[in-house]
Amino acid sequence: MISFRAKYISSVNIQKINPKNDKKEPCEASFVELDPLNLYDTDAIASASIRWGKPEYSELIANNMEMRKKYPEKYRFDTNKFYAITTQKKYFNVPEPSEILAVCKAEEDTDGVITVKALQVKPDKYIYKEPFYYNHVGMGILQSLKKLFSGKDIKLFSTPNAKPFYLANGFMENKECETEMYYEA
Repeated sequence: MISFRAKYISSVNIQKINPKNDKKEPCEASFVELDPLNLYDTDAIASASIRWGKPEYSELIANNMEMRKKYPEKYRFDTNKFYAITTQKKYFNVPEPSEILAVCKAEEDTDGVITVKALQVKPDKYIYKEPFYYNHVGMGILQSLKKLFSGKDIKLFSTPNAKPFYLANGFMENKECETEMYYEA
């Protein structure tokens, strides 16, 4: 078992689907902040990233957390924060990496705008964890960020394939830079 020091922020509503009968029901997960200086937090994200098989942004987040842990003096002024959605509801000091459904790296700019620098949901059409599939995880992490940074604008850079998702979740496209998306509080 890996243990980490994630800080619980809030519950988040996602959806679970029973694959035996396709019954959909609401499900509560946890939105947590990870400590990049904690060995177990960085290991939990690295392990989850490997388990996902397509680690794109989760691997970037894990590597960034590892660099902050390895060189704390160099990154002492770094204001990036790391977040995750997990199906765990307690015992955050003993998580299972398979419980991690999404990860995110964000930073508050000097002008008060929140910039999401990396975000990845476990890459499956439906996220499977015995005995359920999970859905609406991406929407859940965006809602959690909006709630956490209430009253602040949020911006991010999207891949072309993800733009419809962000548009459906209240983000708008910057007309001057088609990959930049923003949410006005």
